[in-house]
Amino acid sequence: KLQVKDKQFRPEALLHGNLNIKVKDKKSSEDSKVKMSGIEFQSLKIQTEIPYFSADYLGYKGSGSITGIPIYLDKLYLSSDANYVKLGCGIGIELGGIVSGKTDFTIRSKTSYENNKLHWKYDKFILNSIHVGANIAEVLTLNGSVTMYENDPLYGNGFSGSLNLEMKKVLEDLKLSARAYFGNNGYDYWMADANIHIPGGIPCGPVTLNGFSGGISSRMKRIASKKSE
Repeated sequence: KLQVKDKQFRPEALLHGNLNIKVKDKKSSEDSKVKMSGIEFQSLKIQTEIPYFSADYLGYKGSGSITGIPIYLDKLYLSSDANYVKLGCGIGIELGGIVSGKTDFTIRSKTSYENNKLHWKYDKFILNSIHVGANIAEVLTLNGSVTMYENDPLYGNGFSGSLNLEMKKVLEDLKLSARAYFGNNGYDYWMADANIHIPGGIPCGPVTLNGFSGGISSRMKRIASKKSE
């Protein structure tokens, strides 16, 4: 699409297609370190006005690998504003049905306008979250995650993490959960708490102890949830 607006040339492109990516190490004769095939896009719009990039659909129907390990794309997303263009990606991996993992990250490029030309330059790699899971010999199940946040209106900058662990055969129904927050919002703060469920409980005279829970924090407070009327 070619048009003139406010006496300025404003070209616009609308693209549909697919993309394959291969990244090789120039110093090595080995096969590609990163392979991703079957990335599809529909109505990918590129223009000289804000938003510079947008897409109705970004998807993945192929296969991929990193250093020979199979991976899959969980999601793709593209956004842009006056200052940045952001390409986000979620990647997952499974190893032998025992260990699995997912990560979500954003690649950010800074927009500049020089000599009547638009320029984009790599600015930052943002790791948004990491999730890990494991099921070992149907005895131990583990799930954990770490989530990063930046310029959050409540938490500022920092990260939070959680861990859930369950024993099945050796200590049947033993469950442990824990979480933590660390960050800065004009001041440093942190918190950590944990909860453990003991199968069958521990008799203590006339009562039975079924678990423990507790936590510690600095410059944070619990906000009670509102009860529905």
